[in-house]
Amino acid sequence: MPAIKNNPKLWLWLLTTALLLTTSTHLLAHAQPTTLGLSADLSLAASWRSDNQQSNQAIADEEVWQIPGVLMGGHASNYEKHTSLDELSLAMHYLTDKNSYASLKIGSHGGTEISLENALFGQAFNVSNQPARIEAGLMTAFFSPSNHEHPSTTLFSLPSLGYTALLGGHVQDTGIRAAFGQEARGFSLGIEANKGSSYPASNSGGLYTAYLRHAYQGFYLDWQLQGWYLDAEAKNRKDDRSAGGHSHSVSTNATGFTGSYKGDTQAAGLFSELQWNLGHRKALKLRSEYLQVNAEGLVEDESGNRQLNLDGEYQSLSLEPSLLLGLHTFGLRYERLSLKNTLTGAAASQLGAEANLINDGHEPQRFSAAWKWQYTPNLALRLEWVNDQTLSDHQPKIVTLGATWKQAITLNN
Repeated sequence: MPAIKNNPKLWLWLLTTALLLTTSTHLLAHAQPTTLGLSADLSLAASWRSDNQQSNQAIADEEVWQIPGVLMGGHASNYEKHTSLDELSLAMHYLTDKNSYASLKIGSHGGTEISLENALFGQAFNVSNQPARIEAGLMTAFFSPSNHEHPSTTLFSLPSLGYTALLGGHVQDTGIRAAFGQEARGFSLGIEANKGSSYPASNSGGLYTAYLRHAYQGFYLDWQLQGWYLDAEAKNRKDDRSAGGHSHSVSTNATGFTGSYKGDTQAAGLFSELQWNLGHRKALKLRSEYLQVNAEGLVEDESGNRQLNLDGEYQSLSLEPSLLLGLHTFGLRYERLSLKNTLTGAAASQLGAEANLINDGHEPQRFSAAWKWQYTPNLALRLEWVNDQTLSDHQPKIVTLGATWKQAITLNN
């Protein structure tokens, strides 16, 4: 028992097995997707911004954008001046009358090439009169609602600062997922066991998540509360945003820290959303999320001759109040990071500076305001203002004009 108690990965595997064994063969109508037969969803988001997130010197030097004080990678990307395609995604689904389903999603974010994002199949069941499902394939993790959001689905065009800095923008990997309970009402839970080939893991190190959720829908009040945990192992993880890798940078020739990280990343978070319904198409909403991330491992240069031990403690806080008035939504968002590293070893000072792990006490923060107008059921227009204090040496104030388009398509029944 002591070995199990100290091994969170084993707990997740045991919980997965228990859920699979208790799943009955009685099928349930409530599943994802919900449209019988073949259907599709098309999402687009584009923005014009008044300034770059990087300084002119950093752009001229073709530096990979990085927040000092934390190793970054995955899908973490910076915004650029002028017009950008924030999102283009096409998701296709097929649902049978036996509640088996498959989904395929291709997309492009930040003007990058179109790539495969999701390719999964699943089965919905009924367990003790409650909905449940099992899914496998390439998936975007569902441990937090923030992890599977996109510019077309949110009030703000920029992704979460905390997820960008600490979790590579969003966690996406190949694995298996089991979920139980009605996500819209009451308690629900889910567990995910992934291969671990994507950030914050690497080289099939393993990535596991679990979440517990409670949701309520009333006449005057709605809420959702979700706590989650993530455990990832990195084996020789590099920043693949640099040239020759999975680049989301301003330039495909950009280069960053060429060394690697080997170690563990544990993260936990609490997501909440509270909505007061004030009348027909009138509501006041408060959304927040707190993240705690710990990274413990070995950082070494490209040659492997210089090493340092990293013990990182990072926190992220996001607060987002908004007001819905008919077709218009007005909102504010405040985001703040706390980044603390303990670096030890003979090369700690020099290698720590090269890896950009020293932030001299600067705590990144960002304040945003937005107005979104749902001009038609498909088309929305938005105006944003951002005071970006993510970096200490370049803190632009950005005006953003943007538009989103969402269309659900039923191909056959």
